[in-house]
Amino acid sequence: LADNCGAEACPPCATGEWRSGCGLSSPGSCLPCSNAPDVGYYYTSHGQTTNECNYTECESCPIGQYRAGCTKAEQGACKPCTWKPPDTYFIGHGGITGQCPYRGCAKDEEECAIGEYRANCGLDDPTFEGSCQWCDDSVITQDTPQYWTGHGGTSPKGCAVQACQR
Repeated sequence: LADNCGAEACPPCATGEWRSGCGLSSPGSCLPCSNAPDVGYYYTSHGQTTNECNYTECESCPIGQYRAGCTKAEQGACKPCTWKPPDTYFIGHGGITGQCPYRGCAKDEEECAIGEYRANCGLDDPTFEGSCQWCDDSVITQDTPQYWTGHGGTSPKGCAVQACQR
């Protein structure tokens, strides 16, 4: 006996869709899958004839970047985070929101030693914590001997000085 029913296999749907109503005489129609979590995931397959498409989490980006365009249809791409206050640098990625965490320059454990300031923090490279450099010694005069009494924060002229006792 030959199969003369004329039934054809239902065509597959696009990634992120599944075929509903596929039967002997109907190809059915493709519907969007809805089984992935709400945000931060994208579909990687179609669901054949069930609403069970494979999905995966959008990948994290490097420090100072976030994942733009992470939708159910695609992973998107890493883009630079653009906002941080002055005298700060990025310390993490921004997930899918673009809000990268940041830390203040020359604060707490990143304070430089007495007589030094933190140079280039978050400037050319928004992820760079800067480096400790000697403060500008032009504020110390030969007429009145002085010494450093504090660090300079992020300014080469910010180190506090005090006159030597005579």
